[in-house]
Amino acid sequence: MKKYLLIALLVPYFAFPQEVTLLNTDSILTVLEVEIAEKETYIQKKLATLDAYKSSLSKSTSLTDKYNACWHIVDQYKSFQYDSAFFYSLKLSDLAHQIGSFECIQTARIKTAFVLESGGLLKEAADTLEAVDLTNVPDSIRSEFYSVTTRLYDFMAYFVKDFYYAKIYQQRSRDYMNRELALHSQSSLRSHFIRIQISQADGDFEETERVYLSMVKNFKLTHHQLAMRSYDMGVVFDEKFPEKAIYYKALSAINDIRGAVKENVSMRELAESLFRKGDLRRSSLFIKQALDDANFYSSRLRKVEVSDILPIIEGKQYQELESRNTRVIKYSYIITLLVIVLGLFLFIIFRQLSKLRISKRNLDAANESLFNTNHKLEESNKIKEAYIGQFFNLISEHLFKTEKLVTSINRKLSQRKFDDLSEITDNINSFKERELLYKNFDDMFLNLFPDFIEKLNGLLKKDEQLDSNMKLLTPEIRIYALMRLGINDNNQIARLLNYSINTIYTYKTRLKNKAIDPETFEESIIEI
Repeated sequence: MKKYLLIALLVPYFAFPQEVTLLNTDSILTVLEVEIAEKETYIQKKLATLDAYKSSLSKSTSLTDKYNACWHIVDQYKSFQYDSAFFYSLKLSDLAHQIGSFECIQTARIKTAFVLESGGLLKEAADTLEAVDLTNVPDSIRSEFYSVTTRLYDFMAYFVKDFYYAKIYQQRSRDYMNRELALHSQSSLRSHFIRIQISQADGDFEETERVYLSMVKNFKLTHHQLAMRSYDMGVVFDEKFPEKAIYYKALSAINDIRGAVKENVSMRELAESLFRKGDLRRSSLFIKQALDDANFYSSRLRKVEVSDILPIIEGKQYQELESRNTRVIKYSYIITLLVIVLGLFLFIIFRQLSKLRISKRNLDAANESLFNTNHKLEESNKIKEAYIGQFFNLISEHLFKTEKLVTSINRKLSQRKFDDLSEITDNINSFKERELLYKNFDDMFLNLFPDFIEKLNGLLKKDEQLDSNMKLLTPEIRIYALMRLGINDNNQIARLLNYSINTIYTYKTRLKNKAIDPETFEESIIEI
């Protein structure tokens, strides 16, 4: 159903690129919401592509084949996940040096610089680009160098937050765009890209749209390519045509999702535009998605950008503050009226003040006592429920064994096999039965108090602590487990565990001597 919705909504765009605005803003925002819900599908597709290239990298025996596979991995990761992109860009550089190809080395450096820019390491990216040697390199490498350098100065102009230096960086960006443009014919796809960027930087929305529509009509674009240039369209229309700006930013965000591009900006700016429009629901949804993308990619720059969208948060806080102020004003009227009324009865209040304070203290004490009692009752009920369940299980098992034993004895008696009766009694292993009883108790207790051993270790000296993963309790711990369940009589504990009273005292003392504070050890056990 979702696929049919997407096709129906986007047919006007793909069939009539010159009439791209026929698809209204609300419809394309609906498509974007659907695509956000489907984003995991595109991520998995990206990961499958990466796995194929990684497999080729590991299986290749030729350095050239390894280099090519690694190049594709970097290309896939560079706008998807920074850490992996940087790791493989370093590997690409290493392979280039192993091959000894001058062109491969320069290409690897440019790729690494792009990744560093995306991660927000602008100084490191600038240093890496400075190391690139363009002597006698083909125009394709020179073009990529100019493109990455342009992007670097665009980032620097945006984040410098200073008009003087921003202007310098913008001019340098323009210079490198012009250098790259000179390398390409006017009819090439790359020429269209650069001319869109230049006209967008000039604020010439008519030229930007003209070149954009020509590009869409004459070239088959990847999702990432369409996302970047649609974003440029959104920026150029931002001031004078906000609805068209929202449309193109949404189109850019849709293609970012379809291309599994996590290093993006359109989602954030779309949220900002919608906030200005008053669409708080969608702006909140999209800014959360932008934050998810920035965290996924680990981009310092994008995290900074998202953090700048404080008007969304502050707007909500302001609305809440306004609501609180309105309530405060209403309450102030009520309080004023109450003060007038209370003034008539002030002498009564002074006389009763002392009694009220005493009553309040008593009430607080009663409430605290009631809270503690309820807490203990809740814990007691929990223990009782577990006991009852365990009791019925044990009784049921014991009855089953007893019925089986009686049946066996009656059978022997009816068959007058009196000598076989001793064999039956010999098979009754009281020691084994008691061990089973201990195991059942241990399982029940650890289910009731799963963190008992961990908290008990907190009471013991560091070198005396117990194995926190133990499944069966030791005799010492079993004694204190019974105490935690409320059985404090040593004679009763001795009967339950089939120990002598002296043995109980010995075990208790042995564990208590391992405690950090032996004096309060037993009280602390009860509180676990």
